[in-house]
Amino acid sequence: MRDFVADDASLELRRVPPQVNVGIIGAGRIGLVHLEALANCANARPTIISNPTVSKAEAAAAGVPGMEFTGEVRGMCRSE
Repeated sequence: MRDFVADDASLELRRVPPQVNVGIIGAGRIGLVHLEALANCANARPTIISNPTVSKAEAAAAGVPGMEFTGEVRGMCRSE
């Protein structure tokens, strides 16, 4: 990932904020709203979603390439 990009309008370099991996707990109405917002955020990448009803988490994850799903909250956090 590049740390700086040229701003075409002014030809000045500006810092590119790093991308943050985000996990979502809950695949209910609000969880899906958060997932959609994060999927459209340039500096965030939703990586995993959990829900006690695993089929709901799986359905939510299916809409985001590379996203994982689980029925457990434990183990969602990991460093990469």
